[in-house]
Amino acid sequence: MMSIYPPLNDFKAHAKHISKNSSLTLGQSQDIVAKIYNKNSWACLTKCAEKTYIPSTWSLPLFSLSEADHDFMKELFDLHSVPLKQYFDKAICPPNCLLELIINKNLKRIEDNQISALQLNFDLEDGTTEELALIISHADNGAANILHFLRIRPLNLWLESSFFQQKLYAYYTVKDKTVFIEVREMYSLIYEDDQTKAHSSKWFADYMLLFAKRIDKQFKYLGYEPTFLFRKVNDCLLFGLVNNTQVNPKMQQSVLKVVDKLLEEGGQICPPKSGSDVGGVLI
Repeated sequence: MMSIYPPLNDFKAHAKHISKNSSLTLGQSQDIVAKIYNKNSWACLTKCAEKTYIPSTWSLPLFSLSEADHDFMKELFDLHSVPLKQYFDKAICPPNCLLELIINKNLKRIEDNQISALQLNFDLEDGTTEELALIISHADNGAANILHFLRIRPLNLWLESSFFQQKLYAYYTVKDKTVFIEVREMYSLIYEDDQTKAHSSKWFADYMLLFAKRIDKQFKYLGYEPTFLFRKVNDCLLFGLVNNTQVNPKMQQSVLKVVDKLLEEGGQICPPKSGSDVGGVLI
């Protein structure tokens, strides 16, 4: 299935957003955006703007919305933008949540699966703004969605971001205003030239934590204190990784950079507590 690369200004906005919301430089952020689109460099990516390409089968959808999707979102914006803005102003909504993106008409930041959820569950002709706001909260890929379910029970949940090309699977529990997040899997879906997920780039550790840090900030904005226990990154168990001879050496070095970054930011090694526990890094 053919797709079309975004315009050059969209590439620039993508890199600028990553740089603005992290400790990464603009140049590093541009390198990341190039890798997200499976290009070796920023210069190579910018030459591809608005050209057709075949998306990689392993990546999350990258803003390849059909004409019908665009029409649906445009009608949604036209019908509900004003009442949704009023709802947003009254509610406590974390930054970069789906509701904020919809209000700002930031279509290029909305995930394909989120648009599909809106199309499936909301009736443009008869649906109310209150119903739409609830559906939006369920389709969110951050703290707002997690807290909705945590009010009922602890949960396991996959979250994914095409914007970062990352997937995160965690077990969430809450007590009072503390949220415990046991990250059982965290994947990068961007690849090096040898088609492995291992990276020699200096920005790799910072990049790998972008999605988790966004979730962290959202919880704090909502008045909760999140605690993360990272157990596995790119299929590598973090505890005992140094001595694990079964892991690809290049992958081992890449993931060790993530461990070092977590420790640098105040994390601590958490040894296994039982035979079935695999330990990790607590932060």
